[in-house]
Amino acid sequence: MMCEHKDIRAVSFVGGNNAGMYISEQCAKNNKRYQCNMAAKNHCIIMPDCDQKDTANNLVNAAFGIQYSL
Repeated sequence: MMCEHKDIRAVSFVGGNNAGMYISEQCAKNNKRYQCNMAAKNHCIIMPDCDQKDTANNLVNAAFGIQYSL
């Protein structure tokens, strides 16, 4: 498994809670860096000075792979 392989230094995971908990525990046991976004998708930080309409369009397009315009 990736969490135990000697050549893999870090693991990034996006998915369900159960799998994320297992991955984080295994990585911790093997002293690997890990990032688990459990039950989440497409995190972002929106700054107050952004163009809100443009930002919303870009987020929808990035999250769902579609061309959408508000």
